[in-house]
Amino acid sequence: EIMDFVESHDALNGMYNDQFKPYQGVFDCNVLGCSSEDGFPGTLFRFPLRMRPRSASNISSLSFDASSVEKLMQSFVDDFPNLLLFVQSVRKVSLYELDAEATDPSKA
Repeated sequence: EIMDFVESHDALNGMYNDQFKPYQGVFDCNVLGCSSEDGFPGTLFRFPLRMRPRSASNISSLSFDASSVEKLMQSFVDDFPNLLLFVQSVRKVSLYELDAEATDPSKA
């Protein structure tokens, strides 16, 4: 089922609040209170990398230490020109590392 995030923001606020909370406030993104007039002019990706195994997960048992996260980020930077070779609409890509409670990437 496809969900219109602008038209269904009440449903998002209720049913999926925990899923969108990590995006709230990042780059002034207002996921849970958006309207068609003040939508977010971009795309945010969040990669919640586990620093150590906490509990069993159906998604992945892989965990990362600080060194492996740094290597992963550097690999992305090194390979980036080839990753978007055929993408026409992307004008800018930025990679930030935020602390768990941070919302302002400009202070990262």
